[in-house]
Amino acid sequence: MSSDLGLGAKPSMSELPKGGKATFVFRGKPTTVDTEYGVKWSFPITLISHPSHSFLNKEEENIEWVTIATAAKLLFRNLGYDDDHTPKASVKKEYTDAYEKNTWCLIRFDTGAYWLDLATDEECKL
Repeated sequence: MSSDLGLGAKPSMSELPKGGKATFVFRGKPTTVDTEYGVKWSFPITLISHPSHSFLNKEEENIEWVTIATAAKLLFRNLGYDDDHTPKASVKKEYTDAYEKNTWCLIRFDTGAYWLDLATDEECKL
């Protein structure tokens, strides 16, 4: 998947089932993508754990988290981007530092809502 002429979709993280948790590390600059369902936020990640991924193949771990979740939208903005992906002046340094250096936990509640936070032993059972 290194040619500039490649076509198709990059591997992406499966939707978390309600009550599910995933852990991952961000590995690059986020972007927005236009889909048939509207604009979504896309984050390159290295997936560490997910209830719907088997991890039989090492390449499977480096994927994209593509979502419309409010948590992703807020992270995107806190990293210093507007929805049209133009950098803005007010970057929250604590978010950029944590984005680049930490493991994150994504939780999907039984209601369908998502929560994104730094991974801890208690919450994500790393």
